[in-house]
Amino acid sequence: MRRNFLAVILVIVFVCILAGCEKRRDDFYHKAVQYYNKGMFTEAGLEIKNALSIDPECASCRLLLGKISLEKGNFQGAFINFRYATDLDPTLAEAKVELSKLYLLAREYDDAGDMARKALNQDSTSIEARLVLASVLAEGGKFSDAEKMLKVALNEDPGNPDVYLSMNSIYTRQNDKEKAEQALLEGLGRLPRDPSLLMKTVAFYRQNNRTEKALEYVEKLLQNNSDDPRTKVFAAEFYSAKDDLGKAAQLMAEVVGTHPEEAEYRVLYSRVLNSQKKFIETEKVLKEGLEFNEASLPIRTSLVGLYMSQGRQQEAVQVLLDGVAMDPEGAESADYVLYRKQLATMHLDLNEPKKAIEQLDKVIELNPKDAEAHYLRGQIYLFEGRGNLAVSEFRQVVRDNPESAPAYVLLARAHLVNEETSIAIENLKEAIALDPGYAPAREVLINTYLDRKDWHQAILELQRLKDKRPDDLQIVAAIGDVYAIKGDKNLAKRIFSDLTKNFPDSPIGEMKLAELARSQDKNSQAGQHYSAALKIAPDSLAAIQGKVDIYILQHKYTAAIKFCNKLLQKYPDNARIYEFLGRVYAARGNFKAAETNFTRAVTLAPEWMLPYLRIGDLYVSNKKLKQGIAKFKEEVKKDGGNPGPQFILGLLYEQNGEYEKSREAYSKILEQQPGFQLAANNLAYLLATRFADNGEHMEQALKLARIAANSQSPEALDTLGYVLYLNGEYEQALHVLNSALQILPEFSAARFHKALVYYRGGRNDEAKKILNKLLKTNDDFPEREEAENLLERL
Repeated sequence: MRRNFLAVILVIVFVCILAGCEKRRDDFYHKAVQYYNKGMFTEAGLEIKNALSIDPECASCRLLLGKISLEKGNFQGAFINFRYATDLDPTLAEAKVELSKLYLLAREYDDAGDMARKALNQDSTSIEARLVLASVLAEGGKFSDAEKMLKVALNEDPGNPDVYLSMNSIYTRQNDKEKAEQALLEGLGRLPRDPSLLMKTVAFYRQNNRTEKALEYVEKLLQNNSDDPRTKVFAAEFYSAKDDLGKAAQLMAEVVGTHPEEAEYRVLYSRVLNSQKKFIETEKVLKEGLEFNEASLPIRTSLVGLYMSQGRQQEAVQVLLDGVAMDPEGAESADYVLYRKQLATMHLDLNEPKKAIEQLDKVIELNPKDAEAHYLRGQIYLFEGRGNLAVSEFRQVVRDNPESAPAYVLLARAHLVNEETSIAIENLKEAIALDPGYAPAREVLINTYLDRKDWHQAILELQRLKDKRPDDLQIVAAIGDVYAIKGDKNLAKRIFSDLTKNFPDSPIGEMKLAELARSQDKNSQAGQHYSAALKIAPDSLAAIQGKVDIYILQHKYTAAIKFCNKLLQKYPDNARIYEFLGRVYAARGNFKAAETNFTRAVTLAPEWMLPYLRIGDLYVSNKKLKQGIAKFKEEVKKDGGNPGPQFILGLLYEQNGEYEKSREAYSKILEQQPGFQLAANNLAYLLATRFADNGEHMEQALKLARIAANSQSPEALDTLGYVLYLNGEYEQALHVLNSALQILPEFSAARFHKALVYYRGGRNDEAKKILNKLLKTNDDFPEREEAENLLERL
């Protein structure tokens, strides 16, 4: 009897404990719901996790946690919790609806449709499930069925804005603009203040170039939802796109004023201010944001972007270093690993690979399987020609991504640096097997065969590629190129001719025939092909330049001038055409007209180096350096704020051997405009080559060369590579010069400087290989004699 009595007591105690736990769970759950409804998602998340710690199998708790995850942008977490909720309580229709929406977002239409149907079987009144199903039907081209589904939803819930938005979407997909517009206006007739409908209406009118109508609804949006920051942000984006930056800035200032702690709004405001060139205000807004949250990755990233655009690289680096310093071991937040990756990327942009490696080493120490860090480290080693290390990095990338064709291509490139051609080819074939459509794999394989002069295999790979992409005329052109390189000019001509017949709307066939004719000194034929290309593509600058080149070679200056002037009637502000015209006049011996046209090109494109060089060459070739210096000194006096005349003056002093005066001219430009990259590039080269006896000058040269190299132009990268070489930093020099040659593979100066690096590094065979190829070309680059002497010494 006592035993039965004890059992009863234990049952009663257990029930009481269970009831108490359920109450605590429910208390946490209800608090979470309250927070969620107020938009306090962090607090809601904490409460619902407390509930789940008591009852991990609470289906409604899982549903709510999924919705909180969704609000935070954590789609994977949302999916997992919605799936848990449906498994724990198969009758929970709302969880199925949420799952169906995620499947729809992921373009998994069959799963989305199945889940929506299951939800409707449990709750036939679920409008959201009907909307998902309508979208799935529309994706399958069943527009009539989709419309029927939406009409049912409209009858059941005419006050639901999502129904009208879905109808607009379906009519838009059918290109029925009238019905699409009608759906939105019908929705606004019932719900005139609804922000989602107003925003969609604005977007609809913008897409259809009805700006005034869009403006009308933006104003309605602001009138009806003035307290909602999202509507002001939306309106600010509209005004910004409309070039009304003042109005956009005013709206964003209001948003930041009412929500000063929100990083997202500050970043958007800073972009508007930056567009207005209000750089001081931009910096202030971002720095104030760091006072609210010094760990904000978006704000730090925006501040870095601002500093980099102004040439303030060291300040940009410091912003990221401060971010790293808050959690150097990455123990508290993944953001600090991102700071290190950003630092590595920035050091690469600044062509400082050693510093990039330092950051990447730390990232990999924190997470040995960080594929991005291994990828970046491998790229650095690849550019530095350190094949073994690159192979090691890319093997890790392949291990972590065994189904990735790009990973195998990178590994193949690393083996090619090691001259392990057979292994590289095997890796490239593996990449093609994984993804037959991945073009870079076949391109590298084809180039590998070309380097080995294995013409047959190269053409075979191109034919395979052509079978997969029969309409890709670039592949056909590449086959012709291989025959031309091989020396089979007749077969190349036949392929290019077929290209013109099979692709009559493309100028590529005619351009290829023109290049082939020029390589055979058949200038008249080349001119005819350029003319034919221009009939197909009148705006092709490559064809225009080709035709001008032929006119100059044939001394047909009058025809060339007439041709260029006709183009200028159509394109009066095209700097390239003025540069072409200047060349024609220079070849004809008309100094004044040549200078006038080169100067016009400078005015239209002040950051373009070539017309400046043309003016300098013009004065040198005509033995008028002193007159040029006198003229541009006067120009500088008249307009000291214009960098163009000052830059040309620096060039002329340099050509005349007056290096100190040249240095002064470039320095004055940089005092006024620190980010003027052309002046930074020339001054860096001048200091490194003419003032190298002073260590301070060498240090300044390196700093200026890095500023210029931010442009990522091959000329600036070559200057930086050469300065690094002169400074004895051979690995970094090689990295930078390879970057220049990746952009412009036939750049003679960079190839010669690369040979110098190899020579100084004791890699004589590689230096000889480059010099032999370089000196076989007809390129009359300035260091040609020096290259010949170096090859003789080797």
